[in-house]
Amino acid sequence: MGFLAKLFGVGGRPAEGGDRDGIHVYVRCEKCGEKIHARANRNTDISQEYADEGGQATPTLHKEILGSHCQNLMYVHLTFDSAFRVVSSTGERCKVISREEFEAK
Repeated sequence: MGFLAKLFGVGGRPAEGGDRDGIHVYVRCEKCGEKIHARANRNTDISQEYADEGGQATPTLHKEILGSHCQNLMYVHLTFDSAFRVVSSTGERCKVISREEFEAK
């Protein structure tokens, strides 16, 4: 299983808790260090973005995340392949972390 699939819990194994439509994202706030778990729905939160006219669509997720410790609004951007495996990820005002890092105290 690829690094990004492990990071986001999508792709080669059933999603967290049998949640087949869920995309689970884990981040750490750059301002206060809070670890946050966010869920997106594969059916309603994914948009199709086109690079140019007539090109192939790229499934994309843009998620805003607000923790409970500070008012730092964080942004996560994920792109997927046609099988909804994460191809790339970026975080603004946060660091995208793995589920294992999230669960570690």
